[in-house]
Amino acid sequence: MLDPGDGLRGVHVRFNYAVQGAGVQTFDLTSYLAGDGKRISTLLIRCSAGCYRRRGAEFDGIAHSFKVKRLTG
Repeated sequence: MLDPGDGLRGVHVRFNYAVQGAGVQTFDLTSYLAGDGKRISTLLIRCSAGCYRRRGAEFDGIAHSFKVKRLTG
């Protein structure tokens, strides 16, 4: 569970999934729900499990840098 403030609530999950014809894929998903419940912002990173093992630190940095800006107007 993520609680970045400003009324946002979120989740960050990482899982492996066997994709027919593509082998095992790693999915890294971060999603935030706006405080009013009307908007969802999602970042999905996907690559082969081997790729994710090699570049995991880079992908963690990307996932942790994901920010939701407040809409105006």
